[in-house]
Amino acid sequence: MKVREWIWRRLGPSDAGAVADAVADTERSDFAYIRTTKQEIESYLDGGGVWQAQGAWRGAELLAFGFLRFSADENAIILSGGVCARWRGRGLGAELLERQLRSAQLLAGAHSLRRYGIRMYVRSGQQDLIRLVHSYGFSVHCRSIHLEKRTDVPGCGGFPYPGTEETGRYLRIQSLRPEHLPLLKRLCPDSSFGAVDADFMRYFYFPWCFVAFDGFSDRPQPVGYLLASKMKEDTEDRAVIGYLEEIAVFPHSLHENIERMLISRALREIMSSGVQTVYADTGYADSQGNGEQSVFVREFGFIPTEETFIFSREQR
Repeated sequence: MKVREWIWRRLGPSDAGAVADAVADTERSDFAYIRTTKQEIESYLDGGGVWQAQGAWRGAELLAFGFLRFSADENAIILSGGVCARWRGRGLGAELLERQLRSAQLLAGAHSLRRYGIRMYVRSGQQDLIRLVHSYGFSVHCRSIHLEKRTDVPGCGGFPYPGTEETGRYLRIQSLRPEHLPLLKRLCPDSSFGAVDADFMRYFYFPWCFVAFDGFSDRPQPVGYLLASKMKEDTEDRAVIGYLEEIAVFPHSLHENIERMLISRALREIMSSGVQTVYADTGYADSQGNGEQSVFVREFGFIPTEETFIFSREQR
């Protein structure tokens, strides 16, 4: 009888160190452009019930890990995880996916879901994983493009940025402040403002976040916003990078170029603080290059570096 090389169990707060090491190993092996911090991992394992986590162990060594959570906004269960580099090619990835699919079914039952989606984010370079998820009935739901802007590389653009000062008579771009949050939460219940709540500061860096206000009436109303985060690269010098996380323009706005003005203001603020690299992820462009990424590429000097597929399997 074949002896199993590993055992599976749920992961909790006491496993944060081992999980952080395993995540770092997989991200390094896969050349991930964004690295997960230990603080983020601790938030996944804090026992709050938002995330469920499991891992495969051989003694004290964590070989593979998986997370899943329910997203009410998408009516979907989001799966993520990985297998440490030296343990790949032994069937762990398929076993992990099968276990996560069973866990997703249990989670759906707990939320009384009859119809829902199961989502996975897979980078274009992860060809083995792409083949695996295809074999389990997943298909591409949508795609995003990872963009990078560097000021220390020729051809990546620099100051001045278009439209920086032309905000119009009534439009004002202001730094996001805590007192803005209640209003934005009411206007955007399905955005990050509605989801992050008290943990807002953990995910975003306020000095790089901005709100566009229409001051035509006696009570200025927000017409758009930009959220950005601050993190460190996985390099020896641990250089700080900026990440444009979320940009939104409200449909009722009568102003043009709000998105450009928000991006321009954020880039000016981020790069004036000495940051040399800024990342963003946008929707997929069509064959003519039209799409969310075109503003970043054509006007702000971002360069597309990688594609991410969002795979989905619908459950009925």
